[in-house]
Amino acid sequence: MFYPRFATRLCAFSLLWLGFAATPALAEAPLSPTFQPLPAPIPVPALIVQDLTGREMTLAALIRKKKETTPTLVLHLWAPSCGPCQPEMRELDAALPRLTAQGIGVIALAQDPDGSVTVPAFARRYGIKNLPLYIDRARTALMRLPPHGTPTSYLIGDKGEIIAKKEGGLDWSEASVR
Repeated sequence: MFYPRFATRLCAFSLLWLGFAATPALAEAPLSPTFQPLPAPIPVPALIVQDLTGREMTLAALIRKKKETTPTLVLHLWAPSCGPCQPEMRELDAALPRLTAQGIGVIALAQDPDGSVTVPAFARRYGIKNLPLYIDRARTALMRLPPHGTPTSYLIGDKGEIIAKKEGGLDWSEASVR
Protein backbone atom coordinates (compact mmCIF):
# COMPACT_ATOMS: atom_id res chain seq x y z
CA MET A 1 0.00 0.00 0.00
CA PHE A 2 1.40 3.46 -0.84
CA TYR A 3 0.72 6.52 1.27
CA PRO A 4 1.47 9.85 -0.50
CA ARG A 5 2.70 11.52 2.70
CA PHE A 6 5.77 9.29 2.55
CA ALA A 7 6.60 10.15 -1.07
CA THR A 8 9.19 12.84 -0.35
CA ARG A 9 10.87 10.72 2.30
CA LEU A 10 11.09 7.84 -0.13
CA CYS A 11 12.88 10.02 -2.66
CA ALA A 12 15.63 10.75 -0.16
CA PHE A 13 16.68 7.14 -0.15
CA SER A 14 16.14 6.28 -3.79
CA LEU A 15 18.52 3.35 -3.49
CA LEU A 16 18.00 2.51 0.17
CA TRP A 17 14.36 3.23 1.00
CA LEU A 18 12.21 1.57 -1.63
CA GLY A 19 9.07 0.19 -0.09
CA PHE A 20 6.69 -0.28 2.78
CA ALA A 21 6.16 -3.22 5.06
CA ALA A 22 3.00 -5.19 4.50
CA THR A 23 2.18 -5.61 8.18
CA PRO A 24 0.23 -2.85 9.94
CA ALA A 25 2.91 -2.44 12.64
CA LEU A 26 5.52 -1.62 10.02
CA ALA A 27 3.35 0.30 7.55
CA GLU A 28 3.97 3.50 9.47
CA ALA A 29 7.44 4.09 8.01
CA PRO A 30 9.37 3.43 4.82
CA LEU A 31 11.81 0.55 4.95
CA SER A 32 14.89 -0.24 3.01
CA PRO A 33 15.13 -3.71 1.57
CA THR A 34 18.31 -3.99 3.62
CA PHE A 35 16.48 -3.26 6.88
CA GLN A 36 15.03 -6.37 8.46
CA PRO A 37 11.54 -5.79 9.88
CA LEU A 38 11.22 -6.94 13.47
CA PRO A 39 8.44 -9.45 14.25
CA ALA A 40 6.91 -6.82 16.53
CA PRO A 41 7.94 -3.27 17.46
CA ILE A 42 10.17 -3.10 20.51
CA PRO A 43 10.41 -0.21 22.93
CA VAL A 44 13.54 1.89 22.93
CA PRO A 45 15.68 0.72 25.84
CA ALA A 46 15.90 2.97 28.87
CA LEU A 47 19.39 4.42 28.79
CA ILE A 48 21.24 7.62 29.43
CA VAL A 49 23.17 9.23 26.57
CA GLN A 50 25.31 12.32 26.55
CA ASP A 51 26.16 14.82 23.88
CA LEU A 52 29.69 16.08 23.23
CA THR A 53 29.31 18.82 25.84
CA GLY A 54 28.64 16.17 28.50
CA ARG A 55 24.94 17.00 28.88
CA GLU A 56 22.98 13.87 29.75
CA MET A 57 19.49 12.90 28.59
CA THR A 58 17.49 9.73 28.11
CA LEU A 59 17.49 8.15 24.69
CA ALA A 60 13.67 8.25 24.72
CA ALA A 61 13.71 12.03 25.33
CA LEU A 62 16.25 12.52 22.53
CA ILE A 63 14.07 10.47 20.15
CA ARG A 64 10.96 12.48 21.09
CA LYS A 65 12.85 15.74 20.46
CA LYS A 66 14.19 14.57 17.08
CA LYS A 67 10.77 13.23 16.02
CA GLU A 68 9.36 16.77 16.32
CA THR A 69 11.41 17.90 13.31
CA THR A 70 12.32 14.67 11.49
CA PRO A 71 9.45 12.20 11.11
CA THR A 72 11.68 9.35 9.92
CA LEU A 73 14.42 8.53 12.39
CA VAL A 74 17.37 6.15 12.34
CA LEU A 75 19.26 5.14 15.49
CA HIS A 76 22.78 4.34 14.34
CA LEU A 77 25.06 2.43 16.75
CA TRP A 78 28.76 2.79 16.06
CA ALA A 79 32.10 2.87 17.89
CA PRO A 80 35.22 4.97 17.33
CA SER A 81 37.33 1.80 17.33
CA CYS A 82 35.14 0.06 14.72
CA GLY A 83 36.99 -0.17 11.39
CA PRO A 84 33.90 -0.20 9.12
CA CYS A 85 32.39 2.69 11.11
CA GLN A 86 35.15 5.13 10.20
CA PRO A 87 34.38 5.60 6.47
CA GLU A 88 30.65 5.14 7.08
CA MET A 89 30.54 7.99 9.61
CA ARG A 90 32.20 10.33 7.08
CA GLU A 91 29.60 9.34 4.45
CA LEU A 92 26.77 9.78 6.94
CA ASP A 93 28.07 13.21 7.95
CA ALA A 94 28.22 14.30 4.30
CA ALA A 95 24.73 12.91 3.57
CA LEU A 96 23.03 14.39 6.64
CA PRO A 97 22.00 17.77 5.12
CA ARG A 98 20.25 15.96 2.25
CA LEU A 99 18.59 13.50 4.62
CA THR A 100 17.43 16.23 6.98
CA ALA A 101 15.91 18.18 4.09
CA GLN A 102 13.78 15.12 3.37
CA GLY A 103 12.62 14.65 6.98
CA ILE A 104 15.06 11.88 7.84
CA GLY A 105 16.99 12.25 11.07
CA VAL A 106 19.86 10.25 12.50
CA ILE A 107 20.92 9.67 16.08
CA ALA A 108 24.54 8.52 15.88
CA LEU A 109 25.12 6.78 19.21
CA ALA A 110 28.72 5.83 19.99
CA GLN A 111 29.21 2.73 22.13
CA ASP A 112 32.32 3.60 24.11
CA PRO A 113 33.06 3.82 27.85
CA ASP A 114 35.73 6.46 27.10
CA GLY A 115 33.46 8.26 24.63
CA SER A 116 33.79 11.67 26.25
CA VAL A 117 37.43 11.59 25.05
CA THR A 118 37.40 9.29 22.02
CA VAL A 119 34.27 10.57 20.25
CA PRO A 120 35.33 14.26 20.05
CA ALA A 121 38.79 13.09 18.90
CA PHE A 122 37.14 10.89 16.26
CA ALA A 123 35.01 13.82 15.07
CA ARG A 124 38.10 16.02 14.68
CA ARG A 125 40.18 13.31 13.00
CA TYR A 126 37.48 12.42 10.45
CA GLY A 127 36.05 15.91 9.93
CA ILE A 128 32.57 15.19 11.30
CA LYS A 129 30.84 18.57 11.18
CA ASN A 130 27.12 18.05 10.42
CA LEU A 131 26.26 14.96 12.45
CA PRO A 132 25.40 15.44 16.11
CA LEU A 133 27.16 12.67 18.00
CA TYR A 134 25.89 11.08 21.19
CA ILE A 135 27.62 8.70 23.57
CA ASP A 136 26.39 5.61 25.39
CA ARG A 137 29.27 5.22 27.86
CA ALA A 138 27.67 2.24 29.59
CA ARG A 139 27.13 0.53 26.21
CA THR A 140 23.59 -0.21 27.34
CA ALA A 141 22.28 -0.24 23.76
CA LEU A 142 24.66 -3.08 22.90
CA MET A 143 23.35 -5.09 25.86
CA ARG A 144 19.64 -4.36 25.48
CA LEU A 145 19.14 -4.33 21.71
CA PRO A 146 21.77 -6.80 21.11
CA PRO A 147 23.17 -6.22 17.66
CA HIS A 148 25.84 -8.63 16.48
CA GLY A 149 28.26 -5.70 16.38
CA THR A 150 28.74 -2.21 15.08
CA PRO A 151 27.70 -0.56 12.91
CA THR A 152 24.02 -1.38 13.29
CA SER A 153 21.10 0.90 12.38
CA TYR A 154 17.56 0.78 13.74
CA LEU A 155 14.50 2.36 12.18
CA ILE A 156 12.32 4.17 14.70
CA GLY A 157 8.62 4.17 13.82
CA ASP A 158 6.07 6.94 14.29
CA LYS A 159 5.27 5.75 17.82
CA GLY A 160 8.92 5.92 18.91
CA GLU A 161 9.47 2.16 18.83
CA ILE A 162 12.12 0.21 16.97
CA ILE A 163 10.48 -1.45 13.97
CA ALA A 164 13.43 -2.67 11.85
CA LYS A 165 17.19 -3.08 11.92
CA LYS A 166 20.16 -3.32 9.59
CA GLU A 167 23.32 -4.91 10.90
CA GLY A 168 26.49 -3.81 9.17
CA GLY A 169 27.21 -0.62 7.28
CA LEU A 170 24.96 1.33 4.95
CA ASP A 171 26.18 3.25 1.91
CA TRP A 172 25.05 6.71 3.00
CA SER A 173 26.77 8.32 0.00
CA GLU A 174 24.09 6.73 -2.22
CA ALA A 175 21.30 8.62 -0.47
CA SER A 176 20.08 11.13 -3.03
CA VAL A 177 17.12 13.31 -3.81
CA ARG A 178 15.48 12.71 -7.19
